[in-house]
Amino acid sequence: MARIPFGTTWWGKKWLDSLTLLDYENRLPRGRSYFSTGHVLSSEFDPKELLFTAKVQGSQLRPYTVKIRFPRVDRDAAARFTDLVAKDPEFISSLVDDRLEPRVADVAEAAGLRLFPESWREFGLTCTCPDFAVPCKHIAAAFLAIVREIDADPLKVLSFQGFDLKKALKERGVDLERAEGFELPDARSLLRWKAKPEEAVAPKQGGVKDAETAFSAVPLYLVKPLSATLLKLLPEETALFPGGRDWLKKVWNRISKRASNAWSLRGSHANVWDRIDKGPLGSWGPVVPKVQMFDDSLDFVRPYSEGMTPRPLSEKRASGWLFDAMLELGNEEARNHSVGLSVWYQLITIALALMKNGAVVPVLVRHPEAEKPACTLVWEPALAADSVRSVVLEGAAALESLGVRLITLPEHEESTPEGRFLAILTVLITAFADHMQAVDAAARGKLVTGLFGDRYRCLEEGACDSEIHTLSRYLRPLSFYQLPTDWVPVVVVRSRNRETIQLNLGILPAKHEAGEKPILLKAILTDPEYERDRYAVIAGFQMLTSACPELAEVLKSQGKPFSMVPEDLKPFLFEARPALELLGVQVLLPKRLRKIFRPQLTAEISGTAKSSAGRFLTKEMLADFSWKVSIGSRELTEAEALQLFEKKGEIVQLDDEYVWLDPAEIEAIEKRLKQKRKPGYLERLRGALTGEIEGAGVQVSGDIMEKLREISREKEIPVPDDIRAELRPYQKRGYSWLMKNFRLGLGSLIADDMGLGKTLQVITALDELKREGELKTGKVIAVVPATLLTNWVREIRKFAPNLTAEIYHGSDRRLGDPDKRPDVLLTTYGTLRRDSEQLSKLSWRVMVLDEVQAVKNTGTGAYAAASSFPADRVIAMTGTPVENRLMEYWSIFSIVQPGLLGTASDFRENFSVPIENEHDPRAAEAFRKLVAPFMLRRMKTDKAIISDLPDCIVQDVMTTLLPEQAYLYQEALTRNLDAISRAEANSRDKQVKRRALVLKLITELKQICNSPSQYNKQWSETPDSAKAETLFELLDECRENGRKVLVFTQYREMGELLQGWIAKKTGRKPEFLHGGVSVARRAVMVDDFQNNPDSHILLVSLKAGGTGLNLTAASVVIHYDLWWNPAVESQASDRAWRIGQQRDVLVYRFVTEGTFEERINEMLTEKRRITDLAVSSGENWVGDMSTSELRALFSLS
Repeated sequence: MARIPFGTTWWGKKWLDSLTLLDYENRLPRGRSYFSTGHVLSSEFDPKELLFTAKVQGSQLRPYTVKIRFPRVDRDAAARFTDLVAKDPEFISSLVDDRLEPRVADVAEAAGLRLFPESWREFGLTCTCPDFAVPCKHIAAAFLAIVREIDADPLKVLSFQGFDLKKALKERGVDLERAEGFELPDARSLLRWKAKPEEAVAPKQGGVKDAETAFSAVPLYLVKPLSATLLKLLPEETALFPGGRDWLKKVWNRISKRASNAWSLRGSHANVWDRIDKGPLGSWGPVVPKVQMFDDSLDFVRPYSEGMTPRPLSEKRASGWLFDAMLELGNEEARNHSVGLSVWYQLITIALALMKNGAVVPVLVRHPEAEKPACTLVWEPALAADSVRSVVLEGAAALESLGVRLITLPEHEESTPEGRFLAILTVLITAFADHMQAVDAAARGKLVTGLFGDRYRCLEEGACDSEIHTLSRYLRPLSFYQLPTDWVPVVVVRSRNRETIQLNLGILPAKHEAGEKPILLKAILTDPEYERDRYAVIAGFQMLTSACPELAEVLKSQGKPFSMVPEDLKPFLFEARPALELLGVQVLLPKRLRKIFRPQLTAEISGTAKSSAGRFLTKEMLADFSWKVSIGSRELTEAEALQLFEKKGEIVQLDDEYVWLDPAEIEAIEKRLKQKRKPGYLERLRGALTGEIEGAGVQVSGDIMEKLREISREKEIPVPDDIRAELRPYQKRGYSWLMKNFRLGLGSLIADDMGLGKTLQVITALDELKREGELKTGKVIAVVPATLLTNWVREIRKFAPNLTAEIYHGSDRRLGDPDKRPDVLLTTYGTLRRDSEQLSKLSWRVMVLDEVQAVKNTGTGAYAAASSFPADRVIAMTGTPVENRLMEYWSIFSIVQPGLLGTASDFRENFSVPIENEHDPRAAEAFRKLVAPFMLRRMKTDKAIISDLPDCIVQDVMTTLLPEQAYLYQEALTRNLDAISRAEANSRDKQVKRRALVLKLITELKQICNSPSQYNKQWSETPDSAKAETLFELLDECRENGRKVLVFTQYREMGELLQGWIAKKTGRKPEFLHGGVSVARRAVMVDDFQNNPDSHILLVSLKAGGTGLNLTAASVVIHYDLWWNPAVESQASDRAWRIGQQRDVLVYRFVTEGTFEERINEMLTEKRRITDLAVSSGENWVGDMSTSELRALFSLS
């Protein structure tokens, strides 16, 4: 059992020693074990009778009652003592801080007042135990309980004797309660916390649907390790637990260490939901505090999960569930699952970032609605730090912009957006501290374990009022910055000469003008104008002494400046000053101390431009490299620098400037100056592009700077005459950029948004390369997903007929004569992996990688084949944004421009973690500069792009038949054509019957193209057609781009198949709006799709949803099968493309290559049979064709 300490302060020990030194020494050990092991169950003091009553558990069932009556103090002596104390500011400040100055005994003796007892015989002692010895062990234990209370509140040395020193001082104009100015905060005060007007952050206008985007502005990169500075604010010792500040340091460090471990393990288990919830989680509901903010009443609920019981975060099992789930889940999984889950992931990330940097503080709060006074200790963000306040304010704005309310409040409860966000973070951080068992198991005392580690943190039991008061006073400096005062404390630093720097204390009005002079302590103590606030100011100054011990000397001397020697300057500037500023103190420095210089290392890069015409930054241009050391604008020679560095660890004066020689920084500079190895070519290239090498700035020569300007210039290259397309202006710029990079010897990643025509821009560049003769020495290999092979061939033949193209894929693939190779060989990633060795033997001028995210995983064979493939240049293409998955960038660029981004570990440390996790704009800017020459990404939201686009882009997507489909297609075609032929020969009403048979043929073939399962009326567990595979690729891309999708099909059974397949793949079953859905249910479906950010896909049957619906939440329309009536198709597409649509609309029409779908689509495209189509419905017009026309139309090709 944890033992309860006592006699932990000098005054408590003095009170105890007074008895020990006399005749109590042999009695005391008898009660020590009783008290230390918690046998004193309760105690109370009657101030009128001066009677201390305690219940002490002995060997009997009922506890014994101990009564100790104190002697009454001499009133005259007490009055003389009060007069002396009231004239001593140092005494007053110590009393406000719940301390007694050691010289108080001398002052009391001078006044004739006895503070401490001389014998136990002065007390009236009784105990109900049968022991006749007085004092018995129960009385001895009660005496130790008195010592414990005196430890916590030194004024009880007098109040137990019937003298209220606070009251007596107040009668003399010294108001200690006003000086304290601190009240234990209400737990709900967090909800009402409000930023200063100048700090307020407005939510993004127009609403934000993506949690990751909304929270990207939260500046986690600003949060630096804070625990050491925060601990410096607290006194070294406290009567509550041994070790004081050192023990709290262990608690803080454990929280920080566990949070750091958790941070590094995020995303380690993708299947966490299968383990925890036996299936994907549909949505997370709000955190619901019922009555009290921080007790077992704080629940998180999942309203869409039937049978789930809300569980409190303060319950260890529940908080463990929450953190295990969220930490094992990765950012991508959370984002792809739902907005609600993504928001929770972002909140956990912010909480972890604060905890791992120790930017959290313990705060004691009270429960005003509890039946009896109760307190709880919570861990909240360290709002004293500007960086933490910025995180909370930006996070609150992000949450507001999403319109997600994660915390619901009782009726009429006041709150602010930043207060609600602060409350949520506080709940999460406190739950994490509990879950991770932040406190050392060896912690002593009920109070300590109850506060810092026990599951039940309520202090109703086991803690007396004085202990709670002492703890709140001990933690008070952590909240000092927000005390409601009309003034702010100021530390004035003056530099009298080169050797002497002086510190003084003062105040400024809370609202003061720039340059206003502070009122110094000496004036505050003597000028009657400041009498009202005098002792409150002194109390505030007293709290500064833990952060800066030198200020205690200023207080003791009643305002005389303290002179620091040069050796004191470093700890003051780098330890005391940050701590003081956390307390809200203004530190006024002389001009030459405001900017402390540090030696800076700079890399100089230059070279020769010979043999580099038409090339980018060659090795020759970056050949010369050297390190330079400077301080401010002054450059040092290597000898000067090394001589100066002998004083590392000091602040030295160089002319009129102070220079800080940080040991770690100096050692790093010395190491670089002395090392023989210089950065290699790729490191220098990165340095020239980003302006930084190994953390040092970079200076480049004029010719290098000109090359950097050249790569950023836009120079239009004429589009080849034989291109059969009118390129839009942004497409011409993209084509010109591809050509410029090719000529400079650079790889290219074209990452334009969906629908901007990347393929056309690349084909145009390839055509120009052929025209210029670049394909004579090597050809082009284009690696694309299998579903896009047909599209590529068709687009090359359509837009660039001078380019020859062939497909290298399938079991019968042949490379043929090397001298007769096509200009473009099209293959798949799987084929490249299998045939890499054979293909690598041929010469390749360019390798094109479409949907390059297919090789983002560096552990796959496809990545290995692509990264080692011997092509002179690489052009990669993607429409999937990877800004928030930067390691995918590294994978892609290791193929496009090998070595550019360094090693994977370096890239993760320098870019991925700072940008993705900490939202560091400096790292993002450096990354942008590094990849800018090699990557082109245009968004439809760019004004330069959107003004050049139609509102609706229609694109045919060609798919192929799988072998099973081809067999079923041919069988159905033969059988139905035979039936049609027989009908022509035998039927009297052959026209009607013939049309019916043709429509039957169309239906069967369309079903086969859609899915063999639909045709066979069987359920398939997985997609079984090329159309379905293409659909899922497109759905993935749409989800990555934040686009909602409408999928139209004519057939209910096909919609139900798609519904099942999508549910199995994504974990969320999309709604299917068809003719059998009631009007009321239709309304619910439409409303959910329009307003629920987690509803990404809506399946619609063409007839049920073709008219009368407003579905503008969708910006992508997919026609899974075609009606072949342009008017009907347009009506369906117009469900999304109509008034209220905020984005461009992409319409994808699935057409199966080599089948009747392709031929009929060509007829429509060429505007044939316009008159018939205008008056016909659907496929009826096909029934009028002759048998030979039908055979030609439907046969496979």
